[in-house]
Amino acid sequence: MFKNRKYNLTGKNWLIIGDSITDKRHHPKTKKYHEYIREKTGCKVLDYGVSGSGFTVKESFLERLQRTPPDADYITVFGGTNDFRLGSKPLGVFQDKNNDSFYGSLHLFFEALIKKYPTKILSAITPLPRWRESEGDWNSRGETLKQYTEAVKEVTGFYGIPCKDMYSEGGIYAKNPVFITTFMPDGLHPNSEGHRLFHNKILTFLEGL
Repeated sequence: MFKNRKYNLTGKNWLIIGDSITDKRHHPKTKKYHEYIREKTGCKVLDYGVSGSGFTVKESFLERLQRTPPDADYITVFGGTNDFRLGSKPLGVFQDKNNDSFYGSLHLFFEALIKKYPTKILSAITPLPRWRESEGDWNSRGETLKQYTEAVKEVTGFYGIPCKDMYSEGGIYAKNPVFITTFMPDGLHPNSEGHRLFHNKILTFLEGL
């Protein structure tokens, strides 16, 4: 539990918009990365994760932004894997500025995020790597998760929003069967030990903002 060490997050409201990796209602017995961070820092987590959602799917992140509270200190957006695998909209290109593509939806979301929280500490986290042999590396449109990751990095970089690349720098060896069995049994969702494994990378990232 919180040991009175002073973190930048200590006493702050940390709002997270995300998917099932964040949503505590998805596998409730799994201890999430943000729970480990809350225990260390004493921050208050505002969990706006919804399983199966993303920038273009289900209740989109942009739609969810309309109901987030105004008094958050840190706002982090963590998603994209469902857009890659479940979404019907194509990746698109950086120049897209409408919700007909993933790129376009990224632009619309991050513009709205800055408009709503212009003085707050904003950040993004890319999708985690994933591996299910039955799915392979490509979606039905021949796109890869790495392309979606690069899109998140490119658009956040354009708006000056710090982004943590958990796809390439998360220490998650998604194609190693021993690693998967130990930390991510279904090839997508980390178990409690998986969240424990990578939560410090996210905490270090946030503390550096």
